Amino acid sequence: MKSLLLAFLLLLFTQFVLGQVSVFQAGHTHDILKVKFNPDATKLISYSAGDGWLCLWDVTSSRLLWRTKTESIQKANEYYTLTSFAFSPDQNLIASGSGNGTIQLWDAKTGKLIWRADAHKDSVTAVEFSPDGKTIASAASPEDSEDEIKILRVEEGQVIKKLEGKPCTVIAMKFDENGKILRTGNLDGSVSEWNLETGRQNDPASTRPCRTRRTYEWETSFTPDLKTSAMRTGEKELTLTDTQTNTVKKKLEAEAYRVYSKLSADGRKLIVSGYGGFTFYDLATGEKIRIDEFSRTGSTIDLSSDGSLFAEGGSWGDASIKITETKTGKSRFIGGRLSDQHIPPYQPSELEIRLNKEKERRQAILNEAQARRDKQAAIDTEKFKKQVYITFEHYGDMTDPGELRMVESDEPKKSKVKKSAGDANAIWLRLHNDSPLPIEIPTQSMYLPNPKCFYELSNGKKIFGLCDNREINIWHGLEDRNGKQIPYGFDFGSSAILLPKTSVFFALSREILKNNAAIRFDFTFQKETDENKLEDYGEGTSLRFRESDLTNKSEVKSERR
Repeated sequence: MKSLLLAFLLLLFTQFVLGQVSVFQAGHTHDILKVKFNPDATKLISYSAGDGWLCLWDVTSSRLLWRTKTESIQKANEYYTLTSFAFSPDQNLIASGSGNGTIQLWDAKTGKLIWRADAHKDSVTAVEFSPDGKTIASAASPEDSEDEIKILRVEEGQVIKKLEGKPCTVIAMKFDENGKILRTGNLDGSVSEWNLETGRQNDPASTRPCRTRRTYEWETSFTPDLKTSAMRTGEKELTLTDTQTNTVKKKLEAEAYRVYSKLSADGRKLIVSGYGGFTFYDLATGEKIRIDEFSRTGSTIDLSSDGSLFAEGGSWGDASIKITETKTGKSRFIGGRLSDQHIPPYQPSELEIRLNKEKERRQAILNEAQARRDKQAAIDTEKFKKQVYITFEHYGDMTDPGELRMVESDEPKKSKVKKSAGDANAIWLRLHNDSPLPIEIPTQSMYLPNPKCFYELSNGKKIFGLCDNREINIWHGLEDRNGKQIPYGFDFGSSAILLPKTSVFFALSREILKNNAAIRFDFTFQKETDENKLEDYGEGTSLRFRESDLTNKSEVKSERR
């Protein structure tokens, strides 16, 4: 009997290696980033970038209908994830948006990719089908903050219209019944309206201006019809608003570092994340239940349209999906490492094979260009790094680094106060960038951009940096006289751009420079790429300053490596 069992296991292992049997591992193996119910909550999309799987589940039976690879969303040397999903009215198609600005159309019955469209320059924030299923609206928020909405034809993915206007970041969309009006739910909780025949925003003059972008996607949610919004309005507060009348409907407690919420279609049911779990509210009855967290992030969630089911995606190690009945609080799991469901081997379509080959060719071209850039950067930075140095300014006082704010003013304050060496607890130094390129430097705080101080790219885009003679806080390390690192400071910080031919002030405590210890930090030159982006140019360069450098106060340059 043992020999027969061993023979069977050996045969099974051989067939598995040769790809002749189905794989037992169902669903995902890495963090699930997105889950989304279809309108009647009979199906559920799940997506994980770590293993590249996009899956569709039958919610009632917990059966995996299909899973497909998503590598073809990448166009070259990039790593972008799928950000948004929508079902077509007949639920035969699924549209998705990606962080690289592309829109994809999938066959909801087989999982096959139908087309990929290069619709936007940057991250897609929402997608939605028109009522007749013939077009898709997509919204994106590129890096230059020029939000945009486009209309694509479902048949082949061609962009047929770009809407004119200036919305806030769009996170939800809804067509009217005739498909002639598009309403957008914006990150600041407002709703905008667009006439699709003219391609223009309805009455933009009456639209309130966008707020400063201090909120993020998880701070705001809408009902599918956009008539109600749920938005974090305080450290421990979530506000429900009637978007048609702009009146507050209800305020609820919502305490967490990040607050995620989802509303049912009628706006009467709501799920809200908190520390350690979620709270489900039946707003019509006032009842609420507590649901324990599963993934510990609170981010990968969805609520069915009728509010009866709550889905939460798991993370690496147990990438299951937890489904909770909101009426009873009972939960079950689908997918995950313990599933014994047979999954047919994934077979890429001809389109996916072609897109992946195009990606490889594009990657090879970019690799060659990067190699040429790196070779030139090694030559240039060796010359330019001599033009970045530190000089001693004067003795004085400084602010305790622990008292610095996340966003600090760069206006000169304590750097103006000069003291004698005997009375001072700090030294003020000047960091010079005499090179023709900007450099990125580590700072302990962030500094708001000044429109007068910028580096202009060849396409006219302005990269804001520190103004000349500004006062900043350098985020640095510490090493002893022998160059050995000494534990010091904080394990977090920010960065800033020091413009060409510009210098700034920063202070050091005299205490940390005792015994000839040295501060150390790295800077990196920045240069425009062929894609008109400012990126690192060459390797980082270390700067040091120690007390012995004070011997020549008139012209002291830092040690370099």
